Amino acid sequence: MRYLGIMTLSLLSLQVVASQSVGSQSVTEKVTSAYSRQQGTGQVHCEHSGVKYLSNKFILNQTIITEFSLDSKPFSISINKDGRKFKAQLSGDDGHLSLAGSVDNGDKSISFYFKNLSSREQNLVKKHKLQDMRCMVEVYKDMPVELTNEKVHINMHPHSEYDHLGVTTKAVEGYLEDSSIQSIVLIDNFDLSRGIKLKNFMPNAGYNYRLGDFSTPTVSIPESVKVYSSSAGHNLFKIGTQNLEVIYTGGNLNYCILNNTRRLMDTFLQYSDGGVLDIHFDLDGIVAQKGSWLKNASFVGGKYNGYYVKEEFRNNPENANRFHKAFKHFFENDQLSNWQKQKLYSKLVYTYTHEGKVYSNILKGSGEGQYSIKIKFLNE
Repeated sequence: MRYLGIMTLSLLSLQVVASQSVGSQSVTEKVTSAYSRQQGTGQVHCEHSGVKYLSNKFILNQTIITEFSLDSKPFSISINKDGRKFKAQLSGDDGHLSLAGSVDNGDKSISFYFKNLSSREQNLVKKHKLQDMRCMVEVYKDMPVELTNEKVHINMHPHSEYDHLGVTTKAVEGYLEDSSIQSIVLIDNFDLSRGIKLKNFMPNAGYNYRLGDFSTPTVSIPESVKVYSSSAGHNLFKIGTQNLEVIYTGGNLNYCILNNTRRLMDTFLQYSDGGVLDIHFDLDGIVAQKGSWLKNASFVGGKYNGYYVKEEFRNNPENANRFHKAFKHFFENDQLSNWQKQKLYSKLVYTYTHEGKVYSNILKGSGEGQYSIKIKFLNE
């Protein structure tokens, strides 16, 4: 899903296939296990600064039920099929609020109805700013990626479709073999959460995920390294520390890694009371694609994938400057300064570093936590 500058909530689904043990699995077995965990998963994804995840349940061909807290009050959303259509029901605030809604069969967005409400319900809608909340159904998502260490390496999509020449392999394997840090490998799969219609998902969830469309990872993956499926970088996170350093390798920088960085920031802000998040992009181990949904973050050339970012930046300094300007502006303004995010901190120090040049700015919010989020490019 392509959300720009909005606080996101991703809710964990009941896994039909949920084997978490990798043990002595081969790379192929790890990949198959990660893809299989997507099978039959349905969840609700909401955008609202006050939401905290509680639980989610998907019943094949019947319903999706999500429970969460909003401003410390219990709420739930249920999705049910009604003939050829899908209906949504939001209930909460100690049973005093019930909103009906509909679900678009195509993009799976949820629209709640705010007409014909009692004065009490209208006050609760205003109190919780429910008209500002955006929700949709997401399907085929792996379990949340658990970041337990203070230093983590995330290798995004080590497939030959991204890195044709293997230019990132040495750097990536250096991190994967370093037992002093936690490494995670994220493999790509077609993002069926966007492509499949809800009417086709509900009765056949166990059969509609694609397997094997991407090549087996080209890097050597140690037994201790967990593999997760991450379509276009849109996976879920669980973060167990308030001081976190994340090093990214893989591809593509201007799409999947960009998406994943946004999800990482969202989780860090929403589920901690403050802290420091250091995000490093190691250009020895990163490739990019030609196009990007972020304006001015594209690369110039005739190929679609396989742009070795380090080389591209050195050979085209003008394009590099344009890229950094777009990245720096997006994370500072669209991602961290919008009104939803500002509710999550009282003070946020944003720092962006490349080629030894450091940009820093203090963002003021209406929340309580104090944060520092730093972006830095390594080995330029």
